[in-house]
Formats: sequence, structure tokens, C-alpha cells
Amino acid sequence: MKRREARPLQRDFQVLDPCGRRYQKWKECMMKLELIMLRDLGYRFYIILPHDYLLQCIKYLEIPGISETAWGYCNDSLRIPKLALTEPKMSAIGCISISQKKRHY
Repeated sequence: MKRREARPLQRDFQVLDPCGRRYQKWKECMMKLELIMLRDLGYRFYIILPHDYLLQCIKYLEIPGISETAWGYCNDSLRIPKLALTEPKMSAIGCISISQKKRHY
């Protein structure tokens, strides 16, 4: 114990350059390890985006002129955590509703 405490740790830490080759190799290795860990833990990622429902609803309801604004609202809704956790169908309907209301004002 005394020998361990008396001797300081001698490690040579090198600064990683974000534009360097060593950093890129390290980053790729970490990303691969992360995916392996998630796979081993049993995580499954299956994301359904509201854009498909949005286009289906606009085509079914035959509402002209709101597809661009509704698409924009749909993209923006993915940045709000509470809306990203809602069902994609509800999010698409909400985007259509908001763009329709905005169109009438």
C-alpha cells in the first residue's frame, strides 16, 4: 500500500484533435460499441414519423394549399419532446388543423 501511495500515477494523456485521424478512429469505435451495447441490452428502435399520415390525410380530405405549412409544422413538432412522444396520427391531424386555422386568418 505504501509503495502505491508513494508512487504517483504516471499517465501520458494526449489531447485529441477533433479534426485529426486519431479522433475519427476513436469516434467510429465508440459508435460501434454503443450500437453493440444497445443491441445486447435488447433495445429496438422503430420510429414512425407523422409525415406519412399527414400526406394521407391531406389527400383524403382534399384540402388544397395547406400541405407545405402542415409539413413545416410537422417538422417543427419533432423538436418538441412532448409532441415527439405523441402518436404520429394525432400529431399529423394537429398539424393539419393548425395550418387550416392559419390559412383562414
